[in-house]
Amino acid sequence: MDSKKYIKCIIKNLKCSKAKREDIKRQLEADIQTAMETGETLEEIQVRMGTPENVAKEFNDNFSNEEIKAAQKRKMGKLLALIGVILLIVLLLISWWWPKVSEVGSDGTFHKDDVEDRSELIVQLLDKEDFEGLCDYSNDTMKKVLEKEDYGDLKAAKENIGSDWGAFVSFGKVYMSQISQMGKKSVVVQMNTAYENVSVTYTITFDEDMKLAGLYMK
Repeated sequence: MDSKKYIKCIIKNLKCSKAKREDIKRQLEADIQTAMETGETLEEIQVRMGTPENVAKEFNDNFSNEEIKAAQKRKMGKLLALIGVILLIVLLLISWWWPKVSEVGSDGTFHKDDVEDRSELIVQLLDKEDFEGLCDYSNDTMKKVLEKEDYGDLKAAKENIGSDWGAFVSFGKVYMSQISQMGKKSVVVQMNTAYENVSVTYTITFDEDMKLAGLYMK
């Protein structure tokens, strides 16, 4: 290896302060340069001095306790810095992944009136069992869920609430929240509705394009 790599390998294995490492680096560079000027080849110099690991060991064996403590402190500082970087990355990932709840309309992504109108439309389509119309307002993922087994899951969900809901009576209270997670935003709506024979609470989710992304009823 060339002189720079040889010296770098030695310095890498030294257990001392940064200032001492710089001193030894300058010393090695001067010693090698002087030896080469007197006719000794780099290969001969490296054979005479020994492997980088052995050279570093000789230096380490002669360092004072202060230098050894300085090296340990330096190593601990680098370790703590690395841990700090890892923790920061983990916190950023958690912050990015963890859902954040905010008021609808707080950043202009959604508007409360539009969300409520679209939610009422979804309920009306369900009441008519216009599942194809419902798909027109759904995103691609939701379409696949709705079309599964010819909308069998959706029909079963309605049957679980009651076999005869009766006529629609009115919409009740509406609650909505904006969710930000993994760089995407959505709005979740909880809408209470009254029918002649049952009361139904819909939980409806829309994506940023106001497409139906989730639907649950109880």
